[in-house]
Amino acid sequence: MIRSDSMDSNKLIEIFRDGDIVVPKYLLKNYTKFDIDLDTFMFLMYLYNLGDGSICNPNRFSSELNVDKKKILIYIDTLSSKKYIDVDVI
Repeated sequence: MIRSDSMDSNKLIEIFRDGDIVVPKYLLKNYTKFDIDLDTFMFLMYLYNLGDGSICNPNRFSSELNVDKKKILIYIDTLSSKKYIDVDVI
């Protein structure tokens, strides 16, 4: 049975407003070769969609992804130590 009420409609609208994340098919098919876990890969794809030159803001990342800030910092450390991202201090 399909139900329609304002709560469901509002949630659906919110989901569409959040937008999409693009994952290149090659990376999706070969992510295990990167020697990172799936959560770290998902975070890398999030960063990929932000584009080059994005400001590294762990608080923002944590809020937008609903992930603990400590995990965000671990993802950043893992990706930077494997040279998948560069973090420059300005």
